[in-house]
Formats: sequence, structure tokens, C-alpha cells
Amino acid sequence: MKRFAAVALSTIASIGAVQAAPVTIKSGEHANFSRIVLYLRATDPWTVNTNGREVRIDPGRGVDGFDISNVFTFIPKTRITGAKVDDGDLVLDLACDCDVESEMLTTGHLILDVRDGKPKQAKTPETPITRQAAADARSVLDKPRIQQESPAIQPTQISPTKAETLENFRKGLLENLSVAASRQLLDVKEPLESLIPDTPEISSPTLPPKTEPVTAPTIKKKRLRVTNAIERAVERISELTQSREIACYDTDDYDIAAWTEGNGLSVELASFRRTVMGEFDRVDETAVVQLARTYLYYGMTLEAMGTARAFGLSSPKIDAIRALSSIQQSDELAATHPLMQMQDCAGPVGLWSLLVSDNSTLTVDQTQNAVGEFVRLPTHLRVLIGPALISALKEANEILTAEIIQNTVDRARSLKDPLESNDPKVNALAMVAANDPSSPDALIDYLDDALAAGTPVEIRFIDLAASFVHELHGTPTADTLRNLQIRALSQNSDFSAAYAIFSKDTAAFQNDLIAASLAQDVVASAESEDLVRTALQFDQASILPRLDDEIKIRWAERLLTRGLPDTATLVLATTSDSDASKLLRAKALKIQKQREDALRAVEGLAIAEARRLRANVQIQLGRTQEAWLENAPDVDTAEERAELAWRTAQWGQVLGEDIRADIAGRIISTARTDTDGEAPLKQARNMIDTSREDRAALQELLAPDGS
Repeated sequence: MKRFAAVALSTIASIGAVQAAPVTIKSGEHANFSRIVLYLRATDPWTVNTNGREVRIDPGRGVDGFDISNVFTFIPKTRITGAKVDDGDLVLDLACDCDVESEMLTTGHLILDVRDGKPKQAKTPETPITRQAAADARSVLDKPRIQQESPAIQPTQISPTKAETLENFRKGLLENLSVAASRQLLDVKEPLESLIPDTPEISSPTLPPKTEPVTAPTIKKKRLRVTNAIERAVERISELTQSREIACYDTDDYDIAAWTEGNGLSVELASFRRTVMGEFDRVDETAVVQLARTYLYYGMTLEAMGTARAFGLSSPKIDAIRALSSIQQSDELAATHPLMQMQDCAGPVGLWSLLVSDNSTLTVDQTQNAVGEFVRLPTHLRVLIGPALISALKEANEILTAEIIQNTVDRARSLKDPLESNDPKVNALAMVAANDPSSPDALIDYLDDALAAGTPVEIRFIDLAASFVHELHGTPTADTLRNLQIRALSQNSDFSAAYAIFSKDTAAFQNDLIAASLAQDVVASAESEDLVRTALQFDQASILPRLDDEIKIRWAERLLTRGLPDTATLVLATTSDSDASKLLRAKALKIQKQREDALRAVEGLAIAEARRLRANVQIQLGRTQEAWLENAPDVDTAEERAELAWRTAQWGQVLGEDIRADIAGRIISTARTDTDGEAPLKQARNMIDTSREDRAALQELLAPDGS
């Protein structure tokens, strides 16, 4: 018994502690009213008194204060200007002579609505239903229905106290149901009939007339058919009064205004494009994202989406690029756009979400955030997405804000130099983005002047302009820009972009002399043998056969002077069998033979140095190399020497020369034939293409006798 008493006391104490906890005040903003919601755990009566512009809520006993920290988190101070706790009551200060309505739901939620309009005549506060009254009524309502063939049942004698309790409960229930039905909070399955005769149906908004207490109810066949509609209404009210938590995307992934380093279109595109193309066998996702973002910043959505798709990457940053590209292109947006219904998010995410979502109503914070992020965008993007933002604001009846954005867009279109001062190229690009009808003439004038003065012109800029003009003005004007593009290629060092354009439309370059001059400039200026080789191999079928042998021989001479015999042989293979061609081929073979002899000599040095590494491992290779050598047998077999040589090349601390790294790769390629499962060995084998003679020579060098 003692233990039971202790448990009972502790339970009562815990219940008291829960009831004494501060009540959290929640709020919600609607079109014509502001809502305050309290959850009262106690069953004591509550009162709401309005005195001018002050509303005082007395929760009764059992409430230990209020938590008002979040009252103005989701509502502005338009109708309710202040909230405080005074002598245990919650006091609200109103900004207007508004109508204040209060309602207690059966779940314990006290709802207080401050509505626009003059206050109505105050009515007596509702009295909550006590637990005892609810239990007594439930015992009556839960009785089974009587079948038709059953004999009449004599009325049961009920004590006056219980009859009075039942009558009070009936009145309160019908009043609450009547109010709920008039506000369409009930889902009525069929006409409701009271359990008590001569009672008006609850669909009427008027209160039932007062009746004398009865001694017993007359049980009818039909019962109340609300089917949990009150619970559903409470859930809907809860959703309206509680802010839905939205998981906003990372701001950096959608902040286009910050996606530039200020170096200009040409420098940024060239830098990021070289990084991406130089790492084609192991793509760096960061470089791909930077390149696609740069395209998006300058309004080149097709290039941005093409870059995102080209490498088969998948990440939140790539998904963001796809989402923003679809918005900039004004595509027909899907109903499941990833940015939909995120207007509450701060920063650029809120702006982009506003452009793709249903904006029948916008809060002050949503509108201010969208305008603030819009003015951060560069001028050409404001012109591009301005109409979509204006349409969204008008849909939400934000007419004044829409007019401000319209004026901003009009000023941006009329600026002479919208992005950079005194830069006709940027002005022409802005005209393209603004869909200006005179933009083709402006582009052609700018390109003519720039090329005549020797000013470098971005290849992608001309390509974008040509595509735009072709779409709006047909082929002739686009061909004019194509010719300007060919002229620009001869002055531009971005040959990777030049050959990308070749691959798109080689038929556009019908002038052999211009094509020959361009190719000659590529061979003369390119720093990478791989770029020259790849370019000539790719365009061999379209360019080389159409050129004169004299031009090809001059190319071959220049290639041999630069020490590129393999590429020179590729060019000479398309020439006729002339004396000059034969002489250059012989010269190329001689250079190749000299290089092979030099390689063989260095290969011997590489093997000797590999033997020496065992005594010098701690200083020259580091801890990892040392641990491997300590556990390895003597370096006697060809396979072990090749393994050591490959590690020598991998750790370039000892063999600092690139040629020795190549030799180490060739050694391991002869020592092992099955390297498909070993990525480093496979990479070493791809360093250089070894001929049959080289393989035989290396096998002799790697003879088991060590000769």
C-alpha cells in the first residue's frame, strides 16, 4: 500500500507539473483576419474580455503563464500590435477597432480571431464542457439503437442533477455544432436529427430556444452522423495556424548574382572550359559546375544545360542548374518543379520559387525578399526574367510592386551600357537578352569594328549571336555572322572552342583559303601537341583533303621544327607523292628514330636508378615506398624491376623528369600483360604507344640474367 500511495502521489505531482507549464501562443495570418491559438490543458472556465483596443484572456486556474516569444513570427503587426502577460492573463493590444471572435474547440484549442471591420455586440463567453458532463452525455449517446419490432421501453427515471447536466451538455453541443456547420467546419453525411424531440437542426446558425429540463430523452432511430468531421476540422485549423516547415535548398546553389569573378565573359569561360576539357578522363565536377554557372550568369541557358548533361553528373548543384535553366528559358514548367511552393525561403530560392509557383496570395516578407533578390541580379538577367516576376506579382494583386519592377526593366532596356561602361559588346549582349529587334545590326556593327581593329572576340559570344539572329531573322544575316565568326577564329587563341564549332557545322566554312589560314594559325599557335593532333584527326576528312599540297608541306615543316614528327607524318599522309613530301617524310622518320634511340638510352638509366633506390628509399621515396620495399624480395625479376620503376614514376620525387616517367610506364607495360584490374598500371600503359621493336628491345633490357 505504501508503494502504491507513493506511485499515486508521484503521478498526481507529474500531472500537476504538466498542467502548470506555460501555454505556447501560436499565430497565423489570413486574408481578412489574424488568428491566435492557445491550447488549454486545464478544464477550468476561461473568459475573453474586450475593452476598446485591449483584449484580455483569462485561462482560469492551472496555467502557469504564457510563452509569447513566437506571436509575431508568422503575422505582421497590422491588426495585433503587442502581446504581454499581466497578472496571469494574456493581454493583446489591437491596432484597430476590429471584431474579436473567440471559440473553444472540444480538443482544448481556444481560437481568437481579430477580423477587419467594426466589432459586433459582445456575447457571453462560452463555458467549456466539464469532463463529468461529457462522460454523462457519452453514457447516454452510446446506448444501442432499438429495433422497430422491440416493445416500447418505459422512460428511465433520472435524478434532477443528472438531467440538468444532460440538458446543459445538449445545449452546448448543439450551439457548438450550429456554429461549426454555419462556418462549414462539419462534413454532414445526412440531415442531422437531435436525440431530443422538438430541437432545431444544427445546420441553422441560430441558437436553439431554451427549454425546461426533461426527465428522460426520447430515443429515435437516427443518431448524429458527423463521422469525425470535427476532428478533421481541427486538423485543418491546426494546419492553418501552424507554419509548415519547408526544407529550403542551399542558397549558394541558386545565387546567380554571385556566380562571377568579375573578369569578363571571355576570361571566365576560357578558364573554366580549359579545365573541363583538359580533364576529360577524370572530370572535376567543380569545374563543370563553374562552367555551367558562368553560362547561366550570362543568360546562355542552352550551353548551361548542355554542360550539365554532357558529363552525366548528378548532384544538388547540377539539379539547381537544370532548374534555373528551365526558368530562364521560360519553358512550360512541370507541376513538380523542384522550386515550387518555396516562396517562404529567404534569399534567391524564394525569388525563383515565386516565378514557378501559384501566387494567389503573397506575404509582405515574400514580396520584399523577391524584390530584394531581383535587384541583385545583373541588368541583362533583370530584363530576361522581369516579365515573369511582374506576372507573378499581378497574380497576387501586388499591383504597385509590379509597376516598380516594370519601371526597373524599362530602364534596364534603355541603358546604353547596362553591364559595363563604354563596352559595346556587353551592350549588344544585353540587346540580345532583351529581344531587341535592332540587335542583329548592333551585333554586326560591333563585330566588324572589333575585328577590323584586331580586338579579341569571344567565340561563344559570336556563336550565341549567330544562333539568336538565325532564329529571328533567317539565314542571310546568320551567314554574315558566321563569316565574322571565321575571321574571329584566326585572332583567338581559344582553339578548343573553335574546333567545337567546327564539329557543329563544318559545311558553314566553304572558303578553303579562310579554313586553311585558320588551320595554319592553329598549328602555329597551339602549345599542346595533343590539341593539334586531335584537331587534324577530327577534321582530316573535311579540311585536309581540300587544301593544296603546298600549304600542307609548309605545315609539316613547321611541325618538324617544333619537334612534332608524328603530327607532321599525319599531315603528309594526305599529300601527293612529290619530292618535297618524300623529303619531309624521311626527315620525320629520322627524327622519330633519334627519339627512339634516346628513349632506349634513358630506359637503361631508369633501370639502373631503380636498383639504386633500394639503398636510398627513406630519403627519396618516403614512408609508403619504404614499407613496400622492406617487405619485397630482392629486385631480381623483370616483374619486380618493372613494379619498382612504375612506383618511381608514380612518386616523381626521385625521377623529376617527365621523360623518365614515360619510360617507367613503358617498362611496366612490357612486364605485365593483364592489367585490366589495376587502374594505375592501365594508366601507365596509356602513357605512350610502344611499337613492336620497342617491346623487343625492352624485353632484352629486362632479361632475368640482368644483362
